[in-house]
Amino acid sequence: MRSGLRRRNLAPDREAILSDPNLMQDLRRGRAFRPDRSFETVDDMREAWELVRDDVLPAFIRKYPGRRPFAWWIFDHGKERPLSRKFMKEIGITEEMLRFDKPKNREARFGFVHTRMFNPATGLHLQEPEEEYLDRHGLLEPGELERCVNAFKRDLLGRDV
Repeated sequence: MRSGLRRRNLAPDREAILSDPNLMQDLRRGRAFRPDRSFETVDDMREAWELVRDDVLPAFIRKYPGRRPFAWWIFDHGKERPLSRKFMKEIGITEEMLRFDKPKNREARFGFVHTRMFNPATGLHLQEPEEEYLDRHGLLEPGELERCVNAFKRDLLGRDV
């Protein structure tokens, strides 16, 4: 891990990971705030996720019903949500371009695509929306779909429902 944990030859520490905003952002979104403070390898990220999963996952689901952290998708679920070929054609990108793992590519990490990118003009999403995928596969927690709908209404109306 570039966080300095590996450079000092220390084993990753749960508290150090939980208190590092860059590492936490990397686990949640697949990108750190500062690329030089992100996980250097997929194995480093997996090791960290195993240490903090039980702290991060329930809190993430409470805050973002209908969604899961990047680390859950890549390590626990192990599958990407389907890509929209129509959307990719519409904006002129290929799957190879999506999987190109460079700092300016915000849609993939370690070759794993995880994005909320959509075109507001057409309503097309690059990937199936998380809440739809999770619901279709029976992966939502009890009551989570209702919390997801309420969060959507709250965002839409700008007030609690």
